[in-house]
Amino acid sequence: MARFAAECGVVTLENEFVFADTLAHLEQAGVTVYPTSRTLRVIQDKLLQKQAMQQAGLPVPQFVAVEGVGEVAQAADRLGYPLVLKARYG
Repeated sequence: MARFAAECGVVTLENEFVFADTLAHLEQAGVTVYPTSRTLRVIQDKLLQKQAMQQAGLPVPQFVAVEGVGEVAQAADRLGYPLVLKARYG
């Protein structure tokens, strides 16, 4: 992939299902990548994604990070029902 990317003026992504570490390696080799590996790491992590959008002043639904089953119940008490539980990745 590095040899292929070296022949490209710019590498762009169609979706976020790419390893950010691979893109970082290409960037370190001097390849221009959009979005950057740093941006992709934020996009791939739903919690970081929501936090970044909130910090940018964009509207997002209420959310809370949870680490285990007990925290889900606490989040439900705080947010109310219905609610959606999402995995951070994938």
